[in-house]
Amino acid sequence: MKSNNVLSAYLAHAAKFLPAIIFLCYGRFGPGTPDLRWNEAFLIGAVLGAVHGVWLLSRPERHSIALGVDLYLVVGGLLALASPQASRAWGEELGPAAVLVCVLVVGVLNTLCSPGGFIDRKGIDRERTLSLSMTMIGVTVAALAVSVLMRHSPLWGGVLPLAALVFVRSRLQRQAARAS
Repeated sequence: MKSNNVLSAYLAHAAKFLPAIIFLCYGRFGPGTPDLRWNEAFLIGAVLGAVHGVWLLSRPERHSIALGVDLYLVVGGLLALASPQASRAWGEELGPAAVLVCVLVVGVLNTLCSPGGFIDRKGIDRERTLSLSMTMIGVTVAALAVSVLMRHSPLWGGVLPLAALVFVRSRLQRQAARAS
């Protein structure tokens, strides 16, 4: 029974990042030359990210990190429409740091405008939400710094900082639930 819960939790988290997973798979394994393939991946990712972002915003509990990743895909898609060189700079030069900048932007906006803040947890007092959201903003800034330093490494500059954010967000949500 325990393994079903772990599998269900893993699939639920993966679903929140489905547009990014499709984007990365197409960019890596799709047809055509790498430049064309990544340009098309950004266009596909932008459409999926926009639809997914609207879906996440309609849910009672938002997911700021996934919304930030969706924003990254939408910006990348718009840049791909404007100029392949711009989307290449967004994807290659900034690397995963661009994703974390988008997560930070969404997190700050959610902290300022959403009752759930950056931790996406409603039902707790605003002061506690702000405190935990500020912690999450600090962790995101640290993850962004690591990502900038390691931007040419997909694992160290991308996967690990983003996974750390998901882990910290989960821990902060549990703290908020215990406090309420």
